[in-house]
Amino acid sequence: METMLATQLIHCKHCNSTLPEASTDEFCCRGCENVFKILTSAGLEEYYRLRDSGVCFTPPKPITQTQVKFDWKNTESQIRIFLEGIHCSACLWLLEKLPQVIPEYVSACSLNLGTSVLTVTLKDPTYSNKVAEQISEWGYSPHLIRDDENEDEKIALLNRKNLVTLGIAGALTGNIMLMSIPLYSGVKGPFQSLFEWTSFALAVPVLFYSGRSFFKNVYAGIKSKTFPID
Repeated sequence: METMLATQLIHCKHCNSTLPEASTDEFCCRGCENVFKILTSAGLEEYYRLRDSGVCFTPPKPITQTQVKFDWKNTESQIRIFLEGIHCSACLWLLEKLPQVIPEYVSACSLNLGTSVLTVTLKDPTYSNKVAEQISEWGYSPHLIRDDENEDEKIALLNRKNLVTLGIAGALTGNIMLMSIPLYSGVKGPFQSLFEWTSFALAVPVLFYSGRSFFKNVYAGIKSKTFPID
């Protein structure tokens, strides 16, 4: 029975999300289909092998493609771009292929996975919009960083959610420790049950809300048959 259920699961060829059992499509949305065609037509199929066998920080998501017109008034030959949508080591491989994909516009580039900042050396400052369009076609959302303050703002937005999650975990865990003091002191009877159930109620959001990113990474690692640090 388990084997039959496993064979019924169909995954999107780009983001690997599960499709409905009765689906006859190969993609979960038009955005994923478009990006898949762009990558394969450019000879970048290696991206999928690296994604499935490499380290995945967050599970890939369906692509939401919008018709964005970039009008970056850039005067620098080297620019820094903050990217939304970085989720695995394969993203690093793909984005650093820019000099090969659009050699007429880019001479070199490097991605900092920790900050999601891509540094691009342009052959002409006016080519920054062409680079943004190419990155957007791949399913990432590029934002030009004009100064250090702007970069800090982008990184702060990226980390804010994680800080809130950490704060909730810290506050609830501190209260769980307080609830544990009477139990370690040997309290019995109704108060014992009260402190135990209160500790359990506080532990549930710590485990399933604050710990959800770890579960996602472990799940992604199991699907790709890798051993993530989580």
